[in-house]
Amino acid sequence: MASEAGPTPDLAPLLPLAQAHLYSVEYPGYVSQASLPRAVQTLDQRALDAAFRRNADTLELRLRPEDPFAHPLRGELCKTSTLLMRVVKRKRKDGRGGEYTTEVVGSIARTARFRGAHTTYCSNMGY
Repeated sequence: MASEAGPTPDLAPLLPLAQAHLYSVEYPGYVSQASLPRAVQTLDQRALDAAFRRNADTLELRLRPEDPFAHPLRGELCKTSTLLMRVVKRKRKDGRGGEYTTEVVGSIARTARFRGAHTTYCSNMGY
């Protein structure tokens, strides 16, 4: 039963993926440009390296790293297959609209998720 083939839709071009393999952390809080150094401080670099390289199941995050009595939040490390993209918008001189360019930076192999993170209570004990 042969049917007459209609016009074929234009296919998207095949592009090579970047070879960079990346990891991501879903931080359990709002991170702004001003709070970025503090957010990075709560994630211990050695713990990040160890968790992602050794295929660990959990990652600890300390919201108050200077407080030895503060309990860490535990995040789950999950396998993911997502792409990290860079999107750049170039504004036009007249202020109307703009032009977007996109680029795939790499693939994200694992993600640390702090989904069960509850709010913590901090009493001011004078320290």
